[in-house]
Amino acid sequence: MISSTTQQHAPGYPDASQWRYYIYFPLIMLGVSIGLLILGKRTPVVLFVTMWSLQLVIVLPFILAYAGGV
Repeated sequence: MISSTTQQHAPGYPDASQWRYYIYFPLIMLGVSIGLLILGKRTPVVLFVTMWSLQLVIVLPFILAYAGGV
């Protein structure tokens, strides 16, 4: 879908903010999840739970905005 739109040379599509929001942010969150999975047994429980909770708090508003809200 994106490739057909870029082939039409639509102005401003996709712009840098869309790349950050729809591509880079999910990839960073995936990296954090994989890091937590790999380092889970070596990480102190308090730090693990804190990182997991922060990730959940950050992802929920992202998903609501990504999906167009409630």
